[in-house]
Amino acid sequence: MIVASGYFEDGFALQTGSGGASFAATRFLWEKMIERNIKASFALGGITGQMVELHEEGLIKKLLDVQGFDLKAVASLKNNRFHQQIAAGYYASPDNPGSAVNQLDVTVLSALEIDLDFNVNVITGSDGVIRGASGGAEELGPMELIAAAITKLGGPPLTCVNSQGAPWVSTYIDQSTDYLTMLQVDIQAETRAALLFQQHLESTTDPHMKKMINFLITREEYINVCSKRH
Repeated sequence: MIVASGYFEDGFALQTGSGGASFAATRFLWEKMIERNIKASFALGGITGQMVELHEEGLIKKLLDVQGFDLKAVASLKNNRFHQQIAAGYYASPDNPGSAVNQLDVTVLSALEIDLDFNVNVITGSDGVIRGASGGAEELGPMELIAAAITKLGGPPLTCVNSQGAPWVSTYIDQSTDYLTMLQVDIQAETRAALLFQQHLESTTDPHMKKMINFLITREEYINVCSKRH
């Protein structure tokens, strides 16, 4: 599906998770990238040893790392100048139109099942069996829902620009190493996102849109509470 999507071309950007499904999909992408001589501009996320191997083979130009999943990823972060650590606010802040997730073309994460109420099983299946871990699905989920809604309503394609209106590029990395400060920035961004969703909720009469936006508001509030506990 990814190969036939139209997004699988030289310079595409990707994020994959650390679950079995993500590893398997990445392995097939790896083969297709070699077969078609396609190289990714960057890989984002929790970075795994598998992503490091693709980078070392020259198939991915840069690794943008918000968390390292294994020791191979940690060693790469220490020794490789093209493997760059980023803060969570830069990775997926809902208050930042230039955040890194907004530049992704392809994502393969750990979501196993989704129902009509937008409930997503990530860690366990509907049978209760633990099958994976939660990761980027939390950040990318709202984007996917909003993008799908805009498309269905006939809206224009989403564009990613910085505060001056210039297109976003992966060289826009300027983050503090003060993790407490960055956590506070993230909390403030989550609060503003919830307020923005509330404005959207009040501006629509469509019951399906209201249902989706209410879901997003609840999730933002939950993330905010969890962040403050830390």
